[in-house]
Amino acid sequence: MDSAARWTARLEIIAPLTLFACGLWVFVFTPTETEQGFVQKIMYIHVPSVIVTYLAFFVTFAFGIAYLWKRLLVFDRIAKVSAEIGLIFCAMVLLSAQQAKESLNLIKSDRENASIPPTCSLSSICHSWVKTHGFSSISIRKKYDC
Repeated sequence: MDSAARWTARLEIIAPLTLFACGLWVFVFTPTETEQGFVQKIMYIHVPSVIVTYLAFFVTFAFGIAYLWKRLLVFDRIAKVSAEIGLIFCAMVLLSAQQAKESLNLIKSDRENASIPPTCSLSSICHSWVKTHGFSSISIRKKYDC
């Protein structure tokens, strides 16, 4: 196994553990705000997740255009991985927003004014794109012999 494959294998283990540790740190060790209480802690996860989601979808868009223009497989690989990252963080955004709404009792009983947020639209577009290109980094390795 070459050094790039070893680093990739290490990062596949370290990255989720680090993300979990950050979430644990936010919810256990940060002080609770006096007016909003626990709901304010959700914003420590929600806002960075939104930023990463939109950044990942923009990278998917940019490298997808680059792939169509230059026809280099490296652009397609980067776009696909970025779409997967965007989907993971998009799920975090939607779950944390729902939790904050329920905690603040902002969910209305009448759903007349309900709308689909742009994040849901981006998520469904990128999800279908990822499904047409394979599903995981393992399929990329098999497809491109990485």
